Amino acid sequence: MTDQVFDILKNKIINVEIAPGEKIDFEKLQNDLGISKTPLKEALQKLEFEGFVYIKPRSGSYVLKPNKNKLIQIYDLREAVEWKAIQLAINNISKDELNNLQKAVHEADMEIEEGRFDQFFETDVELHKLICNQSANEYIIRTKEMIDSHVHWYRILGATSKSRAYKSSKRHKEILDAVIAQDTQLASELMSIHIQEVKEATLEDIDEYYLS
Repeated sequence: MTDQVFDILKNKIINVEIAPGEKIDFEKLQNDLGISKTPLKEALQKLEFEGFVYIKPRSGSYVLKPNKNKLIQIYDLREAVEWKAIQLAINNISKDELNNLQKAVHEADMEIEEGRFDQFFETDVELHKLICNQSANEYIIRTKEMIDSHVHWYRILGATSKSRAYKSSKRHKEILDAVIAQDTQLASELMSIHIQEVKEATLEDIDEYYLS
């Protein structure tokens, strides 16, 4: 039960159904989920440990505002991990997987033009997940899974605009082209540049409203 409540609350936080700085309505959640206090308290403690919640004695639980230094550290770790992952994965990814992803990225561009970003987000997640999984390095995969929730949270908090999405989509296409050509050096350089750009854009997008 605690794990189920934890997953529900975590999804609400990273999808900004509960905003940074907002107090968590303990009684409403308890009633909505039809649970006792114990699993909810335990779930909140786990969320505090993972850096999503701050429990203030005699006051309540609050969603943390993203910390600038932590955000930088997470993206720096992500850059290092995915820079190496693409080098390990480049010979393991099938042509069918690459061709299907290329097609999805081009389709996402058309969606972006209409102001819809769901497919862009999906292809973004799929590309980075495929590269890390095909690295066949269990520690790379574990590290990516560890930071994914925060990366997704930052992505949702950032202001989505056509220019931001197009820039990332352009990098995705360049990375895929380099992988198809099996140009390991270019692919890893492009991945590093891409994640640096995402880090800078994320800092710019959410700094004014959320960063502590």
